[in-house]
Amino acid sequence: MHQIDFRRERGPTATERKRAALVDVGLQLAEVDGYQWLTRDGVARAAGVAAGTVSNLCGTMRDFKRAVLQAAVDRNIPAIVAQGLADRHEIALAAPEDVKRAALARLSN
Repeated sequence: MHQIDFRRERGPTATERKRAALVDVGLQLAEVDGYQWLTRDGVARAAGVAAGTVSNLCGTMRDFKRAVLQAAVDRNIPAIVAQGLADRHEIALAAPEDVKRAALARLSN
């Protein structure tokens, strides 16, 4: 994982960039361990930030996991979307058909 340097950025767009960087870390972790197993401490450790930073920028872990799964759908990351489909998560179930097909193909391998 990579360390995220948040010290120099300020303002609303900076907050959005910081949150997006944390979601990127969440995507990396979810591909390896599963989005269901994401923890605040694990994300913070991988990003090189305090656990409170994850909370402040991303809300609850439920909110964060939803953001990670939505990003996986938006970016067509079959490994993570497949996890959402296996859990029958509404975000994965609402994914475009081509994204679901790619994810289901991954499940059948």
